[in-house]
Amino acid sequence: MKNYVLAFCLLASAIVTAQDTLNCKEHLTWDKTGKFYYKTGDESKEKYTGPAKCFPRKGVENRGYLKNGSWEGKVFGYQEGRLIGVSNFDGGFYDGPTVRYNEKGLVKDSIIYRHGTNIYQKKMWYDNMGMLSEAHVVRVKSDTLIIEDYEYDEGYPTGLEIQSFYKKKKNGAFETRYYEELADGTKGYVPVRITFYKDGVKTSERSYDGGYLYVEDVYENGKKVLENMYEGDLGKLVQQTPYRSGKIHGEVKYYHSETKNLYQVEVYENGKLIETRDVK
Repeated sequence: MKNYVLAFCLLASAIVTAQDTLNCKEHLTWDKTGKFYYKTGDESKEKYTGPAKCFPRKGVENRGYLKNGSWEGKVFGYQEGRLIGVSNFDGGFYDGPTVRYNEKGLVKDSIIYRHGTNIYQKKMWYDNMGMLSEAHVVRVKSDTLIIEDYEYDEGYPTGLEIQSFYKKKKNGAFETRYYEELADGTKGYVPVRITFYKDGVKTSERSYDGGYLYVEDVYENGKKVLENMYEGDLGKLVQQTPYRSGKIHGEVKYYHSETKNLYQVEVYENGKLIETRDVK
């Protein structure tokens, strides 16, 4: 990343030497749309094209190239001589990646724009040793918003939570995952719990042990109606339990994990066991 930024800085320097860099405060003015114009002289009110340095807030300096009064290409932000960000523009709109840095020179957030619209953002936090401790990612696609929260220990990943919204309602999978060694010896994010929503209403929830599914709850109108239990490492159904109004109600069925055959049924009524029968 440092080499990447250095290359941009060298490119910016080459542009500046080819044409005088105008100071926005001294030589330019701007309108409500944010376009820059010459302030005085024969070119007054003409949109400026060329290198410029502007001061959006106290102590901050932006350097880049204005084309027809709008930022174009890469714009570099500095504070007390320290690089604090690099943005990309197209026709005055943020377009492409924007990266900002903290006082230690570490990336604090990375944003991707598409013609002024934020479609991706990643914020990062570090511990006192400069090691990554948390990361917050937001992805936008049409009306769908996906949020990912990563946790780290001394820079190494440990956990992940994912949320999905459609038109501001919970929709799709809400996941909790741990980062650990997988069965094949590699490392990756292993599911702990996945909850599914549709239009803000819970439809099912899956719980895992060591990455293997062992319980799946099914919901109707947000209420639990069925619980399926599985033999973890085999993923085979071993028990089905129906619910009504939060209580076991109906036939609880037991299956052999190996043969998948039903071998016992228990009948419940509003949480009370009424009958047990073996199935041959």
